[in-house]
Amino acid sequence: QDNFDEAKFYADKTLASDKYNPEALINRGNVAFALGRYSEAQEYYRAAWSSESTSFRALYNMGLAYENMNQYEAALDCFNKLRGAFPHDAQILCNIARMYMQASCIVPNDPFILAKIAELYERESGNPQALQYYHEVMK
Repeated sequence: QDNFDEAKFYADKTLASDKYNPEALINRGNVAFALGRYSEAQEYYRAAWSSESTSFRALYNMGLAYENMNQYEAALDCFNKLRGAFPHDAQILCNIARMYMQASCIVPNDPFILAKIAELYERESGNPQALQYYHEVMK
């Protein structure tokens, strides 16, 4: 808790003199995220992303906050924007895959979701599971 209080103190101190400082906004969001206050964290990450649209860490963390709030479409939007900048980043692809896998649990036979999962598996060097999902789409 002391580390969170200290991080919050320094982030707030920086924000008092520069309310658009992306690093301070991200740090403030990280404190809220670590305390399970995902909506608050998302607001700080969004502010950081708005003040510096190349702050990919803010966008990534915002996606994680949305995911923890079960706002999967918003999370997926964040991760897809990141994929545009980093098309082969394994961590980003795994997050996107996780979003689609969660969606497939909610709507198990949705052809769009199954096709997206197949596409992600196919990107991983033609993973054989891609064929399984493409087969499910064709049913």
